[in-house]
This record gives sequence, C-alpha cells and structure tokens, in this order.
Amino acid sequence: MPHYSVLKQEKRLLLARNKSKSRRIVNSVKNKAHELQNYLISNKDQSTSNEQFTYKARSFTGPSCRKLTNFLKQTSTHDNNNVNDYYQIIHNSFLLELLKQAICVSCNSIWNGDMSVAKREGLYCSLVFTCCCSHEIKINTSKQCLNTSKRDINVRSSIGANFAGIGHQGLIKLCPISNVPIPTDEDHFSDTIDYLLPTFESYKLRSMSNAVEDACKKSNERKITVGGDGTWQKRGFSSLHGVVEVLSNGPTAKVLDLEQLSKKCSISTGLLSIKYSDPKQYSEIKNKHQCEINHVGSSASMEVAGIHRLFARSKMLCNVKYAHYIGDGDAKVFPKLLSDPPYEDVSITKIEDVNHFSKKMLHHLQKIAKSLKKKQY
Repeated sequence: MPHYSVLKQEKRLLLARNKSKSRRIVNSVKNKAHELQNYLISNKDQSTSNEQFTYKARSFTGPSCRKLTNFLKQTSTHDNNNVNDYYQIIHNSFLLELLKQAICVSCNSIWNGDMSVAKREGLYCSLVFTCCCSHEIKINTSKQCLNTSKRDINVRSSIGANFAGIGHQGLIKLCPISNVPIPTDEDHFSDTIDYLLPTFESYKLRSMSNAVEDACKKSNERKITVGGDGTWQKRGFSSLHGVVEVLSNGPTAKVLDLEQLSKKCSISTGLLSIKYSDPKQYSEIKNKHQCEINHVGSSASMEVAGIHRLFARSKMLCNVKYAHYIGDGDAKVFPKLLSDPPYEDVSITKIEDVNHFSKKMLHHLQKIAKSLKKKQY
C-alpha cells in the first residue's frame, strides 16, 4: 500500500510539472504571436465606417527597407488597449435576431427586414440590412489593408494557412466544413503571400540576429556552440527541395540561420511549354527571372552543402563563428567542415548528439543479437 501511494504521488508531481511546462510553452507562443501581430498591424486612423486597416511601421536598414516602403508607413501608433480588436464567428440568423430587437432610425418602428450580401471577396463580405421601410444599413465584415484593395481577414487567413502548413488547398477544405465562405482563389492567395513576404523576411532576419546575440551572451564570446540539421520536402532522398538550419545550444534552442536548397526551378520548368511556340517570350522571361536552383548534386548531399554554406557565411552576416558543432552521427557534415574549413583561425570540434548515438548503438546491438541468434541454430 505505501508503495502504491508513493507511485501515485510521483505521477501527480509529474503531471503537475508537465502542465506547468505546457503552460509556459503556450504563453511563450502567445507572446511571440502577439509580438508578430504588433509588428505587422496597427490601428492608427481607423475610420468609423469600418474601412481602414494599417500596418505598423518599423525602422529598417538595408535592402529590406526599400522593399517595405511600398506598403509600410514610417510613422504609426498602436493601441494595445483595444480589447475588441479581434474577429467573432457568428451565424447570420443571430444578426437578424439582434436587429429585430432594435428600432429603425428611419421609420421609428421595430426593425423588420432582411439581409443580403452586396459584395464578397473570399472571407470578407459587405452586408446590407434592409428594413421594410427601405432604409439600408451597410456593414463590412473586415477592415481594408492600407493602400491596397486587400482585406484583413483574407490576409490573416493566408498567413494562418501557411503557418499551419495546410496551404490554400487545406483552407478550401476547412472553410466549407466550418460553414463559412470559401477563401480567395489561389492566385489571390499567392499574391497575398508575395505581398507579405518582405515583412516576414525582415522579421525573420531580426529574430535570427537576436538569437545570435543571445547565444553570444551565454558563451561570453563570438565563438558559440551550434546544432545543425536538414529536412526535405519528401522522404527517400529523392526530394528536389530541402532546408537546412543551425540552432543555438540550450534548453530553448533558437534558429540562428537557415537556407533553402533547390534542384529544380518551377519557372524554368514552366517555360519549356513555350520554348518553341514563343521563343522570344521564352528567352525574355528566362533572362529576367530569378532562378530557384542553388544546389547541384544528390538530394542527400543537401544537408552537407547547406550547413557548410551557413558556417561559411556566419562571420560575414553576424560576426560570429560556430566553433563547436552538435551534429548527427549519420551525416557527413563534420568531415566536410574538416576537409573544407570555413574559418582560417578556428578549428571546429564536434559534439556527438546523444539521441543519434543511442539510435546507432541500438541498431548495432540489434544486428549483433540477430547474428548470434542465427549462429545458435
């Protein structure tokens, strides 16, 4: 009995720790999301007609500043105290019920009429409530992005679909199931992502720069310990696209730098359809477009080439050197760093990843056990 009570108490303590850890993670994600929202969005100059939407300006340097000036204002304020600045999903029938409890300003009678949709753009629509006396009330369901025709709800849904990893097709499936209008078409969806890309690029660079400085503070020098890994668009080492990244060392690792590698350019592939039918246009687009191909070789070598590239540019980008590398035991990254050192005055040392070491050890032990079992028979 005492043994059972001790186990039960240990389980309760473990559950409490897990809940506390989960709460910290959720709060951290909320804070980061709110920071990004504040970075993108401001409430300055909102009109009473529910029309305006503005982006919060930040002072940037370098090429990102020139890209952002097309749609960011240089001066703005943000009202963090507006507790009503969010969306509420409500059924149309409840809106009609609400209006039927109000007095029409035109006929001074209880409102009695119908609702119609004057305009719809994806998840945004313009509602018209018409009383029996023909008096109309118009309401927009979303704000308008400053200096563009884009609507806030469509922009947010595009961002959310990408963050969730479902893309446009996933959003098309989600909306009908939720009994809400379908989102914007794929062209407008892609256009929205292109519109926001400079902002996210700038935010990404700032976030990684801050992560580098945090890592340098912990190590008290500009030589730090990093971990590296790669991933591919699909399994089997036959993927045409991959991503590699280096992360800081610690319980809360942060991305310090990343690189996308591609063996195929979608624009170049698409141009083949007009290569012979319209050679002039083919040549013009081919010479002007930015080719996506930045890796030649096998898909498996993307991790090696990419991480070496990140090491080589660390000094130039962040004035930092990756002196200690925590890597996979099954990758060829470290031999590449030794044979082609990215730094002249730093000899990189490797710290074996315990998880990969354990996995390799288990694999070898299983092979030995299997071979011994065969010898017995």
